[in-house]
Amino acid sequence: NCSANQGCDEQFLGDQFNAGATEISGVELSLNYQVDVADYEIPFQLNYTYTDAYFKNNHTSKMWGMVTAGDEIPYIANNQLALSTGIIRHNISINIQGKYTADTPTKAGSNDNLIPSRTVWDLSTKYKISDKQAIYLTIDNLFDKQYIANRSNGGIQVGKPQSIQIGFNATF
Repeated sequence: NCSANQGCDEQFLGDQFNAGATEISGVELSLNYQVDVADYEIPFQLNYTYTDAYFKNNHTSKMWGMVTAGDEIPYIANNQLALSTGIIRHNISINIQGKYTADTPTKAGSNDNLIPSRTVWDLSTKYKISDKQAIYLTIDNLFDKQYIANRSNGGIQVGKPQSIQIGFNATF
């Protein structure tokens, strides 16, 4: 199914395409660990995904153009990594997370117009007023990294710029 957020050209929006024979395999790894020091909790989390996705046959596609067996399937990054850590003390927590995405192809059989790799950092903090109420602050894209998120519909779509949210959570 072709939609604007999947990298389809405008003329193909709403159409469905058969990618032909494909092979998609990979490995996911998740590690979690927490260190307790006095009144502090220090959590660590690491998530890694390796994906090998490629076409298994030669064909011509309206969406992908000329496809040769062995071409990578566009818009699937081979490597993705997320690392987070923080500190928790009583009712206050602070967390930082970095997310890495490897170079990502946008066309079958071509390294032209790759989406370059990127690492984006986020920060969050929360203060629990009670078991049912909390205030929080989040900063997405902490260092205001400028990056390409998508190459479709005739142009570059930029990634999310730095954003700051302040809020209040209540559970009933």
